[in-house]
Amino acid sequence: MYAAVLDHIKALKNFIGTLLQRQRGIKAFWRKAFELLIPNYTMPKQHFSDLLDMMERGVERCPWVKAQTLESLKEEPVKEAIELREAIEEGNHKHIQEEMGDVIYDILLLAAVANRDGIVNIKEVLQSVFEKMKNRQPWLYEDMDVNTAEDAEKLWKERKKVEKGL
Repeated sequence: MYAAVLDHIKALKNFIGTLLQRQRGIKAFWRKAFELLIPNYTMPKQHFSDLLDMMERGVERCPWVKAQTLESLKEEPVKEAIELREAIEEGNHKHIQEEMGDVIYDILLLAAVANRDGIVNIKEVLQSVFEKMKNRQPWLYEDMDVNTAEDAEKLWKERKKVEKGL
């Protein structure tokens, strides 16, 4: 039994050593660490995937969602964003969490309806926003010296200007 535990610890130590040698391995390190240390831990991206699945089911099976259009839904994210702002101003963490969830839900619902109606492709929307944010925050994926919020904001603005052709 102790030999198996020691082998597990050695494997974890080797894994940590390897990842710490690579700056970009930190995210993978934490994911693997959670998997090793907390076997039932699920990454938040699974919940996001579940929400996308729920939206897909809604546009296929829910009579209410089937009846919705971008026009009928356009004010919902705005209302929820205002409620989120109010929750933030209150400092009520539980209310913030609830309203944040409502904003995310409404945005995903809009995306699902737009996808259903052929206005946008939800996969392309997600890929596009990922690429845009990755371009604006290259220090997350490259070895760069961005040490302050001011450095990050300056580089963000420079990258955004280039994107916009300004």
